[in-house]
Amino acid sequence: RSLLFTRGSEITELDLEMPPQSTGADALKDLKDNALGRVEQDFLETALKQHQGDIKKVAENMGITSRAVYGKVKKYEINLADYRSLKSML
Repeated sequence: RSLLFTRGSEITELDLEMPPQSTGADALKDLKDNALGRVEQDFLETALKQHQGDIKKVAENMGITSRAVYGKVKKYEINLADYRSLKSML
């Protein structure tokens, strides 16, 4: 297909519609973002366990608003019922 639509005698990256390659800096940023995300999720899950899913207490513990906690719960697809059910086990 690229051969059919190539203008000129050589096929270039533009002809192949290849996505631009990420630089080393981009890869490092992605690695950092992923690592921070894992740490944040672990911290959130630990706080949820400690406070049996009580969002207000988790927010106070983390130093953020309850709304921010709900946003992170959604971001990491955490089921609050799993942590709230810990109350009945104690």
